[in-house]
Amino acid sequence: LLPEGALLINVARGGIVPDDAVLAALEGGRLSGAALDVYDQEPLPADHPLRGHDDVLLSPHAAGGTRRAQSNIITKVMDNVRTAIEGRPVSDVVNGVDAVIRRR
Repeated sequence: LLPEGALLINVARGGIVPDDAVLAALEGGRLSGAALDVYDQEPLPADHPLRGHDDVLLSPHAAGGTRRAQSNIITKVMDNVRTAIEGRPVSDVVNGVDAVIRRR
């Protein structure tokens, strides 16, 4: 469904866009490039042609694993625990429940 010459970025799940389909689209000119953080098989096999393709950027599906990212997560959890204990709304609620934690 992408327009001809599009750039593909997949950081969601391997298999959403099969690796061989990405390679075929690149070689056929349908895609002009791809940035992939996930693969059909993790890790991407050492001999897979995507590894040597000039128009592909690969990463090891570890973007959230940096020290800074982990530190930010720990800080957010600590802040939310403190906030909940104080009876104030916690932040970053994504499932539609009340942001105020109430004791029963």
